[in-house]
Order: sequence, then C-alpha cells, then structure tokens
Amino acid sequence: MQFNRDALHLFQEDLAYRLTAKGKQLSVSTREKYLCSVRGFARYLYATDYLTADLSKTITLPKQPKRLPKVILEYVR
Repeated sequence: MQFNRDALHLFQEDLAYRLTAKGKQLSVSTREKYLCSVRGFARYLYATDYLTADLSKTITLPKQPKRLPKVILEYVR
C-alpha cells in the first residue's frame, strides 16, 4: 500500500465507519488517537526525507462533541 493522500483519506473514512467488537461505532477519542499516531508518523517520514510533501497537514481530526457543564445538567434533571 502506498502512503499518500488518497491512502490517508481512505483510512480516515474507514475509521469513521469502523465498528467495535460489540457492533458500536468507534468513539471520537479513539479515532483521534489513531489519526494522531498516523499524523506523527507522517511528520517523521517527512522530516527524514522519506516523503517529499508533509502529508500530516492533510489529516483532519474529528471534533469532540461539546458538553454542558455538570451543574447545568444536574439542574435540568
């Protein structure tokens, strides 16, 4: 497999739809950890001249959902 923009895009799509052993979608934090590891590896490859372009800039991390403060949640209940 080639390490290029298309491969990174396919990996990001795969993570978005990948299921756990229990049949649930991967959490946002799990997908973020995987992508941070790949981004660090891409930076390393670019720094050591294995890649001609910095592919780490093409990786977008998933956004964590915003939560209400605990005090507001307890008041609503």
